[in-house]
Amino acid sequence: MTNKYLKIFRNAIKDDLKIKPKGNCFVVKEEKEKSQIKKIEFTLKNQDDFLILRQIENKHTLSLLNNFPTNKSCDFIVFRIFNNDLIVYYSEIKSSYSEENKENALRQIKSSKLFIDYLLSYYFEYYKENITIKKEFFLYIYPKMGISNKRNFCKKTNLRFKDVEIGDKENGIVRISENKINEFFEIF
Repeated sequence: MTNKYLKIFRNAIKDDLKIKPKGNCFVVKEEKEKSQIKKIEFTLKNQDDFLILRQIENKHTLSLLNNFPTNKSCDFIVFRIFNNDLIVYYSEIKSSYSEENKENALRQIKSSKLFIDYLLSYYFEYYKENITIKKEFFLYIYPKMGISNKRNFCKKTNLRFKDVEIGDKENGIVRISENKINEFFEIF
């Protein structure tokens, strides 16, 4: 897949699902007031290689089943073109690492993955363009706290842990510069 096809897909999607760049910077905001990470700023060299989506709870999510919270979603979803392959990162921001947070993050990510499957099937139905995802990654993003001895990856869940430095602690801002994008969005 090339960024030309990603652009066509981007243009087909409703604006309220997309996080639009300001210049060469995408800003993802965390809605939970108690979160230590309030926003993540991604500075990109080539924004055409990226599409970032954000589901608005109860607008882009549905409560469909009893006993299962299907109206949840992860914080943001990144579509990235890398070496002509489409890679999707389902990303959840948490204030710390814990088993409870991990389980919640997995439920949110799984709901968003189902949503993306649904969105892509609609796109194929109406635009007759099949989008093939080469790889998918589940990211659990949390603040770096001292020396971390946590694993980077949980094979059982496919969850990848990203501890990030909060550069502006007062405002809870994480900045990922263009020279750190490949490190942040690793290709495993």
